[in-house]
Amino acid sequence: MLNIKPAVHPGTLSVAIIGIRNVIPSLDLFPIKKLYCKFDISGDSKEPIITNKHPVKGGSCNIFEIISVEIAVPLDIDYCPVLTVYAYDNLMGFLGSRLVGVTTIPLKKYA
Repeated sequence: MLNIKPAVHPGTLSVAIIGIRNVIPSLDLFPIKKLYCKFDISGDSKEPIITNKHPVKGGSCNIFEIISVEIAVPLDIDYCPVLTVYAYDNLMGFLGSRLVGVTTIPLKKYA
């Protein structure tokens, strides 16, 4: 059987999260209370990394966390993964969480 996965070597991805600015709720019915982020790496079967919950004040949320995750870095940079960051609002616990925003960061230029 042909293996189509690229050759990889172990590596560590570390990201310093400062905060999120200009947070505006899509509906004014439920203002944004506490934000947390979920980090997911494309092609990785590990569980995503989730930050602690942080309060939003004046449309800004200071997170100040450093996350580190062991990843498989492809030897050919054309196959570098993409880091997807999801920002969620924790709605009073019992209402669950709502997605506030998503961004992707291609890791190719950092390889």
